[in-house]
Amino acid sequence: MKYRKAILCLVVLLVPLALTAQNKVIMSKYQADLQQLFQQVYYAPTDNERFRASDEALALFREALATENSIRWEWDFGRLVSVLTAPDKKFRIVTWLVADDNAEYECFGLLQVFSEKSDGYEIYTLADRKSVV
Repeated sequence: MKYRKAILCLVVLLVPLALTAQNKVIMSKYQADLQQLFQQVYYAPTDNERFRASDEALALFREALATENSIRWEWDFGRLVSVLTAPDKKFRIVTWLVADDNAEYECFGLLQVFSEKSDGYEIYTLADRKSVV
């Protein structure tokens, strides 16, 4: 009987660790895939390639941010992408720029916000609204 309790306690302690390790693997994969896409966003030779890569990055980043506990992941894209997370983990803002061949920029981004109503995170796409003068 003592062994059963000990095994049960061990399983209860190890299951969260296994889930954390699995989450690290998933998030590391997202990080690597997004890093490649953002390299294309900044260094691809044509407008079409840069904007296509940005669209793919936007979709993949939405998917990554929808992953459970993604708010705890420390995204690092160097200077390519700005990732700002509130100290209390209530929200995160992710933004990047895409340059066209005329040296004009379009901004893209996502907002990850904790919702008390749903007790989870909601993700919003940020839109670049250029004002017409």
